[in-house]
Amino acid sequence: MGNVTAALQPEHSLISEQSMLEGYVTDCFSAEVSKVVDLSDLIEAFYKTPLFRLERLVLSLAPSGRLRDTDITALSMGQVDRISVWQVEARLDTQILLSAGGTKSWLMVQPLDSGTRLYFGSVLVPRPSKVEGKTPKVGWVLDSLMGAHLIYSRLLLGAAVRRLSRNT
Repeated sequence: MGNVTAALQPEHSLISEQSMLEGYVTDCFSAEVSKVVDLSDLIEAFYKTPLFRLERLVLSLAPSGRLRDTDITALSMGQVDRISVWQVEARLDTQILLSAGGTKSWLMVQPLDSGTRLYFGSVLVPRPSKVEGKTPKVGWVLDSLMGAHLIYSRLLLGAAVRRLSRNT
């Protein structure tokens, strides 16, 4: 258990509709843990991993980028709708969608008989085309970073799985 794999978004996910929109780029990864994990557990584990702390360091350079552990806890408990550069776009009991500019991050938990399936996905929102009838695109910079992004996404979910597995 705990192997992170590329996955299809569940049909009822908060990013499934966006995956069908023209020009939008989505990804989805999943892993299973052999314990019951709720959404607040996943949010805490994901955003407090040592790997994500590196991203938090980079974010601290932005004017609204500082992200403290207390902010993450408040998000996990549903007490705030904004942390650092992310705004909660949608939240259900089992999933959350956060947006920051042209990117979105999604987390979801799915109960299983043997534990919980964890999901992490991203959405890249295309810029509208200035030419009528032309397909909107995410741009060459984001497109060129996609390989690194996919590796980083796998590593992030894997780090959350390890953190959750240690906290039994």
